[in-house]
Amino acid sequence: MRVLLAGGTGQINPALEEVAVTLESWDDDEHQAFVHAEQARAALRGIHLVGDNPVYRYREWGPPVDLPDESGQWRYTFTFSIRLRIQAA
Repeated sequence: MRVLLAGGTGQINPALEEVAVTLESWDDDEHQAFVHAEQARAALRGIHLVGDNPVYRYREWGPPVDLPDESGQWRYTFTFSIRLRIQAA
């Protein structure tokens, strides 16, 4: 599995930031690649913290889709955003 920063709104105000993230899941078996992506998706729906930063919103940009690449393995990918409160250092 790989997680990539994909942009997002960025800093909304001094306390809130929204980031977009793409998650990629590979496997030799198509069904397993999909299952891994769905498991990550389910876990993210319940996310409350990123580090010490409270999460205020999770939003999907679409379900996991098959997106083949040169690896020869099955790859499922989806993009989501999270809005979080930035804690002062």
